[in-house]
Amino acid sequence: PWVWEAFFNSLLVAATSTAFKVIVATLAGYYLSRFAFRGRSAFLQGLLVLEVFHPWMLTIPIFLVIFWVGLLNTLTAPILVLTVIDLPFFIFIMKGFFDAVPWDIEMSAMTDGASRRQAFFQVVLPQVKVGLLAVGVFAFLKGWEDYVFVRTLLFEKQNWTMSLYLFWVSDDIMGVDYGVVAAVGVLYVIPSLALYLFCQKYLVQMTIGGIKG
Repeated sequence: PWVWEAFFNSLLVAATSTAFKVIVATLAGYYLSRFAFRGRSAFLQGLLVLEVFHPWMLTIPIFLVIFWVGLLNTLTAPILVLTVIDLPFFIFIMKGFFDAVPWDIEMSAMTDGASRRQAFFQVVLPQVKVGLLAVGVFAFLKGWEDYVFVRTLLFEKQNWTMSLYLFWVSDDIMGVDYGVVAAVGVLYVIPSLALYLFCQKYLVQMTIGGIKG
């Protein structure tokens, strides 16, 4: 397959799963931080239990579920799988950031006439933007570098990602072309390196709850 086809497939999987993770983790983390509801403790304990099991232990059940729903050998399958597997960890991260935002700030905005939605978007979210950025970076890297699930769920070469492509060029039975392997490896690293360099200055200037760290 063409290397750029694999590159854009990886970009699609990583970017789409990142968007899902950030949105769901933000909303769930805010709800767990701000609202007391029945089953809240059990839900948090369930998230911890999910983190105990390594995702690779679920490879066969995930394969069967994806096969039964008809998503096998589509890019939708790794997007959904990577999103669901990483969500418990990211929900805990976002809950911690929301816990660090004083309730008084949000209450003051609502007292001044802002709705709950306006207070959330205009007051609370700016306070946790570093958390959003951190979750986005980690989510993108995990989606970009995954090999096990894309190898399990994707068969057609036109659906290959960069991790599969790099394995393919480094495992040629007719002889390995190390120049090609090095070139593909550099292309494989560029997005992660560019993302880190772009986000570094924001991550080191951490601000949580109006208090600079």
